[in-house]
Amino acid sequence: MTAWAISMREFHAIEIKHHLGYFVGLGLLCWLISIPGTILGYLLAGMVPAYITLGLVFINPLFFLLTFTEVKPWINRIALLLGCIFGPIFFIVDRDTSLLTSGLVAGTIAYFIDRKYLRKKAGVIG
Repeated sequence: MTAWAISMREFHAIEIKHHLGYFVGLGLLCWLISIPGTILGYLLAGMVPAYITLGLVFINPLFFLLTFTEVKPWINRIALLLGCIFGPIFFIVDRDTSLLTSGLVAGTIAYFIDRKYLRKKAGVIG
């Protein structure tokens, strides 16, 4: 998600023929950093005081919100808003898959809103 959001912000200044290389390079860098960080976090999770753990829970949603403020298309903001609405609902239904399910449903609805109402014609962003 990070590579996609940064790419969406930067692609306007990069030649089209370099988009794929930029995205793949950035994505690989994100993976190379996040995988060891995830393993380290998993191994150290039991050693961190509970109040710090609770504070860290909010970093991921905050990161998503701040990342999406940089991405200009309205459809992304609509998807984020719908995710905020569906997230708590799906959390009540099934805690284990609520993030995945709310993202899938919110993103799909936002996609159809974009296709039906926001784009002037298919294939044209605007």
